[in-house]
Amino acid sequence: MTIDIIITLCILLGAVVLFITELVAIDVTAMIIIASLVLSGILSPQEGLAGFSNTALATVAAMFVISAGIEKSGALSPVSAFLEKLFLKNYWLGIISMLLSVAFLSAFINNTPVVALFIPVVLSCARAIQISPEKLLIPLSFASMFGGVCTLIGTSTNILASEYSASAGLGAFGMFEMTRMGLVFLLAGFLYLLLIGLRLLPDHTKPNTITEKYNLGEYLTNVVLQEGAPSIGKKIKDSPLVTDLKVEIIAVQRGEIHFPSPADDFELEVNDTLKLKGDLDKIRKLQSRDRVLVQPLPNNPTSKQIEGEFVLHEVVVLPNSDLAGVYLEEIDFEARFGGAYFLGVHGRKAQQHKKISDWKLEAGDCLLLGSHKDKSEALQRNFPDMFVINHTDHAAFSKKNALIASLATISVIVVASLGIMPIVTAALGGCLVLVLTKVVTPEEAFRSISWKVIVLLAGSLSLGVALEKTGLLN
Repeated sequence: MTIDIIITLCILLGAVVLFITELVAIDVTAMIIIASLVLSGILSPQEGLAGFSNTALATVAAMFVISAGIEKSGALSPVSAFLEKLFLKNYWLGIISMLLSVAFLSAFINNTPVVALFIPVVLSCARAIQISPEKLLIPLSFASMFGGVCTLIGTSTNILASEYSASAGLGAFGMFEMTRMGLVFLLAGFLYLLLIGLRLLPDHTKPNTITEKYNLGEYLTNVVLQEGAPSIGKKIKDSPLVTDLKVEIIAVQRGEIHFPSPADDFELEVNDTLKLKGDLDKIRKLQSRDRVLVQPLPNNPTSKQIEGEFVLHEVVVLPNSDLAGVYLEEIDFEARFGGAYFLGVHGRKAQQHKKISDWKLEAGDCLLLGSHKDKSEALQRNFPDMFVINHTDHAAFSKKNALIASLATISVIVVASLGIMPIVTAALGGCLVLVLTKVVTPEEAFRSISWKVIVLLAGSLSLGVALEKTGLLN
């Protein structure tokens, strides 16, 4: 055994220990591998850094950008909305549908945005059916990994293995070359989760956050039913707002007539102003509902749905704020807070049966404000009479962008599957389409790439070269 083999073996074992113990971040471990191999003379600087120029890394980076385009455009939102309905009807139908949906999408899209998209859905379902979130979140994570092994682009390691196979003269993998074996692993994983795994998951049903414990996330807001809204002509109990979003309709304003606590068989009409009670996620969904206009203050003609990307802010009125003691109808939120929109209020004291326009703010009341993304930072920084307790980015659903992102993704899959061009070329072309059509900006494309994964793969490639060069693999 040569000294080079001993050194390489020590570096390999050290890397395994660091990966297991996580004493340092995985990307730092990858850099330690590269530096150790170069400093020890096992690899030349060119060989040590060659991994960064590997086409597999370019493919992985491109797939991150394509996944970001899918996520930002909201192309998968209809899927998640449909899944949520199934989940609320039947637990087993919901869990099986979730596993299948996540696995299928993860076979073609990076796992991270798929999981990120479904997290709010499963959390909402967990609250609705009163089970521990872990019983849905952990299967969600595993389903994304099961799906990732079914295609070439399903996971970064498949792309890396394909590139290594090609460089070794064995030929690159086809798009669906590992699908048959991947489906075997997927089926085995699903059977284990459904028959055994779900029963082993923890059951933490007690509220874990202040928001859940004290119900701070429940806001009152007004919406106007515009011409063509699905709820028009339906009884409250049959309204999609109630059946789909599970919001509570507390009052209805029809012209000058006010209907507090309307009955379930109260029939809704066009231009009705509904006072609703719902959490942050439900109000976010209201923002993207067609023909439902979030309009908290009827006397404020500038209130309208926020177009494009926006951020929701949960803020608390501080004791020394001059907002305390002021009626909501007297506040011009857009002028006072840099273009912010008032979307809802949660009172420290029970005031839910009052008209929102007649609501008198007190210290400790929570407000839900929305602002355009480019004005979000100013809202958080420039208004000392409010304390921002939470802010959430949200990209509004865009049919045009969703269509472009979906077509770009499908095109990459088809072109690479038919062998018309290499996967790296197809993926880079898909990225270019998304950037040129402004589905994602160059800055968003750069931020969407998980550079930790890129560095990790580069370090793994360098270690593979060292194992081969020293003869340790023989």
